[in-house]
Amino acid sequence: MTEYEIVSLIISGLGLISLILVIIQITISIRQSKKQHEELRRVKTVEVLYNWNNGLKKETRLAEKIVEKFDEKQCINLYEYIPFTVTEDMHRMLCQMCSQNDGKTNCDRCQPDSRGMYLVEGYRLNELRGNVTKYLNNLEIMALAWQQAIVDRDAIEEQFSFLHNPGKKSALDNYRKIAGGGKSYPMTSEFYEQIKQNYSKRVKRKEEQ
Repeated sequence: MTEYEIVSLIISGLGLISLILVIIQITISIRQSKKQHEELRRVKTVEVLYNWNNGLKKETRLAEKIVEKFDEKQCINLYEYIPFTVTEDMHRMLCQMCSQNDGKTNCDRCQPDSRGMYLVEGYRLNELRGNVTKYLNNLEIMALAWQQAIVDRDAIEEQFSFLHNPGKKSALDNYRKIAGGGKSYPMTSEFYEQIKQNYSKRVKRKEEQ
């Protein structure tokens, strides 16, 4: 082997070693990047759950419970700011939410009609719609973080599995479909469908056991 060939072989070997070192560095960087990304997702998951639990006031949660019980006509009227009537049970919940009623379950200002129904209008109608909108906006923000995989999707799906209650309207389903022709909360709709699929899969697994 000539001196030139020996030098060429050494250079080739050094080049191969350099290439291997570069590949190792890239691999380490990718792993570190993935680790940092996963850590960030866990942090964001905690942040989303914290903001959800602390961002909803008593009135907002009450509004969600009330509107869950509404039929389609009541949802349409609420969305379009048209006065409508509710039952006594719903009225009592509205009284707890009312800013002019100090959290009482009933008040003298509201009187039932001949059918025992209570009219929702004026400031009470505005407060109910405002709180429902606030609830759905918070839900949409959470669903967007889930859809973009900014958070741990599995953890969020588990924590919000309560949104689907078989046999009942859930996640303000009626109202969401009416609001903006069903286009106002697209991420929530997608997330809700995922929650329902998860429930069906759990039921199927139990049946197969």
